[in-house]
Amino acid sequence: MNIFKVIATSGSTFRERFTSSILAWLLNPTMEHGLGFAFMESFINSIDKEKFSKLSAQLCPYLESNDSIESVNWTCILELNVGIAFIDVVFTIDNWLFAIENKIYSTSASDNQLIREYDGLKKDSRFKDFNICMIYLVPISGDFLDNKINLEFNNLKIEVQDAKYLMTWQPNSLTLPSFSDTLLNIIRAENLCKLEPIHEYTRHTLKAFIQFINNDFQGYESSSHKIRSTTPFEKRHSIRELQSFSIGSVGYNDLNWIINNKEKAKSYQFKYSQEDLSDKVQWLKVSDFNKLIDWIINGNQPYIDWSIWKTISARNIYTITEKYKNVYIGIRGGLKELENLSDELLFSKRWQVSNEKISNEWISGNDYFNTIKKKGIFNK
Repeated sequence: MNIFKVIATSGSTFRERFTSSILAWLLNPTMEHGLGFAFMESFINSIDKEKFSKLSAQLCPYLESNDSIESVNWTCILELNVGIAFIDVVFTIDNWLFAIENKIYSTSASDNQLIREYDGLKKDSRFKDFNICMIYLVPISGDFLDNKINLEFNNLKIEVQDAKYLMTWQPNSLTLPSFSDTLLNIIRAENLCKLEPIHEYTRHTLKAFIQFINNDFQGYESSSHKIRSTTPFEKRHSIRELQSFSIGSVGYNDLNWIINNKEKAKSYQFKYSQEDLSDKVQWLKVSDFNKLIDWIINGNQPYIDWSIWKTISARNIYTITEKYKNVYIGIRGGLKELENLSDELLFSKRWQVSNEKISNEWISGNDYFNTIKKKGIFNK
């Protein structure tokens, strides 16, 4: 059993403060996980092993035991108030302060949040003798970081003695440090006898959390061969009724079904919740759902911010690009990679979609549709 997936399947959005609490728990060597400084050491090594080698060297002698924790000058704080902002997790070692801003959903990235946090730390007299390391811990969808996340990180300007780093929750192919890999390094170190044996409950917790992270913080998904997820909803509403709503979320199921069953869709009763469930699979804010329906049912093409969908299945992208051509799809390797993908891999792929071309590896909706149509994969 994976307790994290169970919680995420309960119907409530898995909150970022939950993962912040887990992160602070792991970073605190006095906690009952029994890891001592092992996670803190693995974390700073994954960020920049060379830059923080002196800090890491201090922690290494105390990885096997908590008996001498007082010999290291450290602190760990959950939700630090710096006047103009709250920082999710902060920990210090000697004269370095590490400030972690945690995002598990790209849609929750806030404009200038990192700037406010950094400015708050620089103006706080408690930290005037510290070098500051800002860490933006973010999700990665497919092979690309969200535009808003990139912009937020790049807008942060720091003083020369300080540092800033992007870290992804999931493994990535961008040479960025990964939180998932940081946890995995702990398990590998124990297997190689570089750490004292880890408590069984801690080992299970680490493995479960790694799986949960790599599954994009989703619960047990519904499918023909799995137990159906029970995301709660208050009521079902028709398209006509939903058009009068301005708040809440709609369970839209499959785009292909809506497009191929327009008349049925008009009278279909869609799941509706007043809660914001837009970070869950196959749920959209009601305003975005209504734009989608305006396109599919009424034939209009309003501006739809496709990035809010995080990642989209290959089949649904094919459905979108059949008529909605002014989109781009992020595929590492570009058009050539898409052409060479096997049918089996295509069925399982999810990619980011955007209204603008982010790089040369983003292909047009027209190229995507023509390539998939040529393969005939979704017509079989």
